Amino acid sequence: MPTTQIHVNVPYPLLKDRTGFLVEQRLNPEIYLSSDILDTIKKEEFAGTCELLKKGGLSITFHAPYLDMSPGTPDLKIRAVVIERMNQMMDLAKIAGPSAIVVHGGYDKWRFDGNMDMWLNNSLEVWPAIVGRAGKIGTRLAMENVFDDIPEPITRLLDAIDSPHFGHCFDVGHFRLFSKVTMEQWFIQLGKRVIEVHIHDNNGGRDEHLPPGDGDIDFTKFFELLRNCSQDVIYTIEPHKEEHLKKNLKVLPKYLAPFNS
Repeated sequence: MPTTQIHVNVPYPLLKDRTGFLVEQRLNPEIYLSSDILDTIKKEEFAGTCELLKKGGLSITFHAPYLDMSPGTPDLKIRAVVIERMNQMMDLAKIAGPSAIVVHGGYDKWRFDGNMDMWLNNSLEVWPAIVGRAGKIGTRLAMENVFDDIPEPITRLLDAIDSPHFGHCFDVGHFRLFSKVTMEQWFIQLGKRVIEVHIHDNNGGRDEHLPPGDGDIDFTKFFELLRNCSQDVIYTIEPHKEEHLKKNLKVLPKYLAPFNS
């Protein structure tokens, strides 16, 4: 199976040295842009790297900064920083033309004391303008589940904004670690809105980022649910070791073959 469907998460500092490898292996990059990178990136160099990737026939996606980003916070100054970071990222999106941008909503029932309404209302001060910029650029934002133990926070935010440029990134590894409801329930609520999936395995104790089959996640069920709900999906792997990248590329074809039939 050709691997043109598969994206691989690559932090921007590693991208320049890996551009030739990505083109050779037909691996589309999901470029992770940290806050430090947003402040120091040389836009001409970035544009040149993206042009090389596109000339190689690759598609680009982004992963936005997430550490300390809290769009739903009641603190106005922190929200202002989140908006600044998201706009910095969108400036780079105008250059690269990513097909999707993964973002984090930042809801955590423990930090927000279960006050989902507060988080949602504050989030609605942040996301509509960013989603609007995404629409003008021609890309889509994909809200990733992280500490979410139920799909309601993401569902409510997507419902409130209701834009074709704002969907869901289902991270199956995070689901295994944090969800209190079944995978079926996630897909009942959000399956039709899945833009991208993050594919990695674990055994339920920590975010190990293993290849499928090295943990205990039921990937047969995952891909069946995905196929029944969404057809136009970006498949992204997030290996943390070189050998895990190789194993991902070895085991994924059997799961993705039905999507090509």
